[in-house]
Amino acid sequence: MLLSTKGDIDMKKIISFFVAISLLALTSKPLLSATLKTMPIAIGSGKIKSYEKSPEKVRWESEISTAKAVFNKKPFIYTEEKGKGIFGKDNTYKSWITRGYYEIKNGELIPYEVKTEIKDKSGKIVFDLVKSYNLEAKKIVCKINGKTKILDFHQNTIDRDIIGRVLSNFPFESGEDVKFFFVTHEPTLYLITMKNHGKETITYKGNNIECYKLELIPDLGALGFVGAFVPKTYFWYTVSAPHEFIRYEGLESGLGTPVIIMENAN
Repeated sequence: MLLSTKGDIDMKKIISFFVAISLLALTSKPLLSATLKTMPIAIGSGKIKSYEKSPEKVRWESEISTAKAVFNKKPFIYTEEKGKGIFGKDNTYKSWITRGYYEIKNGELIPYEVKTEIKDKSGKIVFDLVKSYNLEAKKIVCKINGKTKILDFHQNTIDRDIIGRVLSNFPFESGEDVKFFFVTHEPTLYLITMKNHGKETITYKGNNIECYKLELIPDLGALGFVGAFVPKTYFWYTVSAPHEFIRYEGLESGLGTPVIIMENAN
């Protein structure tokens, strides 16, 4: 765990408590801005590299893949990420695999199940999460290390597992923002505004590249002051279609994890 004072720990608990209350109220509000399309989605494999501040200090690396599949005679998209390196609040070596299953329905991806398993250096499982999406009951049943947590399911819900892939479909040229519900691997449900900051030229692999810059903003309503304690989260995608993911900057996972930079390592 990251070094912190007793006061810091208490503050994080207080912030988490108020965020949870705020989100419960927010999730009953209608979405007023554009929705985020989840299709089309690129099929194939790639690599991600994560580091803190400097590309010379690699934190972890992962391999990702996206493929078409069939389950119960229905078309699905299967996603997979395998990673290893220094990860999490305690800054220790871990390896992990995340598997996602999404039904293709009416031209969109409908989440079905997402599984994440994290192991420590010795191979012991230290985190086991299964998120099962029950659309009929409008619930997301999450099993974390043997315990169960229930989240509400809303239309326009996107799992963290696939967010980097589907943001390529953001309406970049329109200049508008989009809103959606976002399920993390903690797991927690957030109402998100993805703000369009327009074009920005960044340095990537030693070259200047023009990108669209997006900011992920959790809607905290009356408790917006909590946002002052949360580092900003940004994504960069190429201006040229099909708007390839280039970079992410923000918290590695939940509160208490370090701010990292993730880049497309292909």
